[in-house]
Amino acid sequence: MGKINTSLKSSTILETIVALVIILTIFGIATVVFVRTTATSMSTSKLAAQQLLSAYAASTEQQRQFFNDDRRVGPFEIRRTVSASSNLPNLWQIHYYIYDRRDSLLSDWQSLAIAE
Repeated sequence: MGKINTSLKSSTILETIVALVIILTIFGIATVVFVRTTATSMSTSKLAAQQLLSAYAASTEQQRQFFNDDRRVGPFEIRRTVSASSNLPNLWQIHYYIYDRRDSLLSDWQSLAIAE
């Protein structure tokens, strides 16, 4: 009978370790790319919400609608709360909040208006 060689060559182990390091590096880079692309898709939703909220605030001030309001615009819900300033009787403090369908806050906006 022949002798069975039970030892491994060191070059085989080194090649395996180098291959594992390369594979882990590639998976790490792919994970980073995936996470960053999914995070930017959420920010486009926030940008759209901020743009809508800005336009809503401008139309509120232009039409002089200084009262509390909740309204749904597409996939967003806009809430407007109006409170009188404690210092000046004609000064109104307006807070705008925009939420998504899951009722999580996407953006908020504050402004002051003078009631005539």
